[in-house]
Amino acid sequence: LFGLNLVEDLAKPMVVAALAKAGAPDRVQTSFSGADWAQSLKESQTCCAKMFKCLQDGDMPSFFAVMCDLAEALGLDVVQDVMRPMVEMGMEKAGVPGARRLLSRATLTEEEVRELSTCCGELLESLQKATLPEYELLEEVATLFGLNLVDDLAKPMVVAALAKAGAPDRVQTSFSGADWAQSPSKIQTCCAKMFKCLQDGSLPSFVMLCDLAKVLGLDVVHDVVKPMVE
Repeated sequence: LFGLNLVEDLAKPMVVAALAKAGAPDRVQTSFSGADWAQSLKESQTCCAKMFKCLQDGDMPSFFAVMCDLAEALGLDVVQDVMRPMVEMGMEKAGVPGARRLLSRATLTEEEVRELSTCCGELLESLQKATLPEYELLEEVATLFGLNLVDDLAKPMVVAALAKAGAPDRVQTSFSGADWAQSPSKIQTCCAKMFKCLQDGSLPSFVMLCDLAKVLGLDVVHDVVKPMVE
């Protein structure tokens, strides 16, 4: 009735707005906004309708699946333009610095891309709610990208959590300089507990901090308690 272009004036801006509402990273929104929507008018309109239905229902995994279908229809690289930015944002929120550099090291197989797609649907759910993703989910994603679960994930997350908790620099330095390679499984268990506190909006307890210090072979009194008291 108003002579609008159904794609440029309606579908495209609505999708970009939906992506923003869903918590998608700016890089993802920019990729969709800059794509050539004229090449796939019918697919674009179909995907748009599905995306809004998923958003209405709060079904973020399905929303992400449709988002990937639309990305393919628009000629975007689903892994580079959609999935990697999503994972980067999730990791950065968890306190992992240099996530883009870490993730750029990997070339994913088709099977890994399928697994990553499932993970990203769950990641998007946490991003929309402005909460931290599950630690186990981050471990799964890190594994797909060939990251070291201790050095690339657990260690930087713990140091970031200590900084957030206001721990003295000496404590942060002690944890950062510890030998994290000596007992990976115990470290990951401690980190998962600490991360659960962050997810719930609280800080890791002092007991959790001491437990991790022991696992890392630190002197709990000298490296943790004294600097805290001072």
